[in-house]
Amino acid sequence: MGNITDYERVIRLHKIDELNGEGKTDGQISEELGMSIMAVKRSQGYLKNLKIANLTPVELAEKRMELWLRLDKAEIEAVALFDRYKTPTTCKICGGSGHDRKNKEAPCYNCRGEGEIDKATKAVLFHKQWVDVIREKAKIYGFDSVKSGNTVNINQLYTSDTIPEKYSTRVAEKIRSAIIEDHEKKVQDA
Repeated sequence: MGNITDYERVIRLHKIDELNGEGKTDGQISEELGMSIMAVKRSQGYLKNLKIANLTPVELAEKRMELWLRLDKAEIEAVALFDRYKTPTTCKICGGSGHDRKNKEAPCYNCRGEGEIDKATKAVLFHKQWVDVIREKAKIYGFDSVKSGNTVNINQLYTSDTIPEKYSTRVAEKIRSAIIEDHEKKVQDA
């Protein structure tokens, strides 16, 4: 058996964790998932280490960067699809006239006489996904918990050995907006 992808490994770990929750033994898990008993035992060890992992600020920053990069890729894809669907396209059947080619009195069956194909619902879907990615990025830096009248502890996200600075909600919102705006410019310029 060859190497498996990271995606497949994560899926396996989730399945093993579910089966552990059902009270299955390593042998039963091995049989059910078609994995060798040694692969199941390695996965069990990995799951055990995940439960007791105490990440250092450097390891936490690396994980945050990894998540950021994955979210970046998802955002770029959502933006590209949003851009693709936000503008109606000329109907290819009627050439934009809105009329049936054979019967000029009848409307085109494809665009219903509009002359354009509007995919606004798809654009809205991808715009929502784009905004969702931005929200997930904001969570990485703790901007998801900003409430009026409260302060946000910005530095606790970077290192634990620095004296944290407190920012008002207004300032935190400005920082959040600046990060989002800067990122949107980078994505649009790419």
